[in-house]
Amino acid sequence: MEHTRLIFALNLPIALGYLFRKFRLFSAAEVVTLRKFVVQVTIPFLIFRNLYKADISSVSQLVPSAAALLIMTTLYAVATGLVSWLLTRDRSLRNSYIFSTSFGNYAYLGWGVMWAFFGEAGFSRALFFTIFFWPVFLLVGFAAIYLLKKSEPQGSQRSSRVGSVLLKNALPPVLTATLALTLNALKVPLPTLLWDLVDKFGAITIPMILFTIGLSFSFQMDKKRLGIIALGTFTRIIPGILVGLAAMGLVSLLFSVDPLTRKVIVLQSVMPTAATSPFFSDFIETDAAVISGIMAFSTLFSLATIPLWFLVIQRFM
Repeated sequence: MEHTRLIFALNLPIALGYLFRKFRLFSAAEVVTLRKFVVQVTIPFLIFRNLYKADISSVSQLVPSAAALLIMTTLYAVATGLVSWLLTRDRSLRNSYIFSTSFGNYAYLGWGVMWAFFGEAGFSRALFFTIFFWPVFLLVGFAAIYLLKKSEPQGSQRSSRVGSVLLKNALPPVLTATLALTLNALKVPLPTLLWDLVDKFGAITIPMILFTIGLSFSFQMDKKRLGIIALGTFTRIIPGILVGLAAMGLVSLLFSVDPLTRKVIVLQSVMPTAATSPFFSDFIETDAAVISGIMAFSTLFSLATIPLWFLVIQRFM
């Protein structure tokens, strides 16, 4: 019964968002604004609220969690790169498959899932896992581009953009987490008025994340690309568990990893395609319809597979 409640708690805000989309209660521009509000305003409050109150001893799981992200992303990129050569000779389809399956939605949907299933402690591990998402995302992504193309034309003209993307997206969560953990370790009390502000903004974040995911669902696609989209969707949400187990196993050889962190790492590995995956389309030839299709369908089907994987993980880990 408890597992059923958790599954409904995860899916209801997403279903509500999709209902709002179907009735066109938000314009496309309003959806973008709402998502920007969540990412740039409420998420920093949520990060601060969680880590300021977290058990400070859990910080020992930050390095293993962050290392697991790097290992997992690298394994995904290598595996999908090898598989892609067996799928098609079409360069754009091959690249689209690689970049839409190498990166999971760890820091958006993943946060909501870990919060719903593992509570505050699980969310802390999810934060640790994603704290260096953007550096890892860019490092592995451009390494893949280098191997695929052997050279990057006009790289110097785009390097400034890469730097600004990294600064804009990686710095705020790292600074917020650092501030929260420092105040936590030093036991610095916050004024009640300030804490109430942090608490209220943080409280709306997870429901808003899930709601905006529902608002973003779109299933229009070219049927000619259905095969590659189906395979990309399958890759992210089913065999990805093997990548998660491998990453967790490798990290466990190097660090002391607690049971909850192990579960979070493995469950993160079956998150659907990251919403940031189209970023690399500016640097290498891809098919936008394939990437958007894999994003949409992997997210949709993951709403069923994630709870099932959670039950498996709870049973056997």
